[in-house]
Amino acid sequence: QWWTYDIDGVPDDAFLAEGVDGQFIYVIPSLDLVVVRNGTYVKDPGPPVADPNLFPVYPSGSLVPGRGTEQPETWSSSAFLVPIVEAIEVDPGG
Repeated sequence: QWWTYDIDGVPDDAFLAEGVDGQFIYVIPSLDLVVVRNGTYVKDPGPPVADPNLFPVYPSGSLVPGRGTEQPETWSSSAFLVPIVEAIEVDPGG
């Protein structure tokens, strides 16, 4: 799903998609920039909660309390994107 948020230090035209396991796609049209953040999936070492023939991976997003991969509690889109945005050199000639 696509969202528009105000992200401090990032151009106002930015929008993003949020996926499971902390995956994000950030789009900033004014900078002709797309940034992808892949989440980290950590397979639970315990027994499966579903028939492994039905699901190739363990359910994520805390669907089963204490199991699967959860997003970091302190995730900050601004802290992630601002260094990237600041590193871009805009061509003054257009």
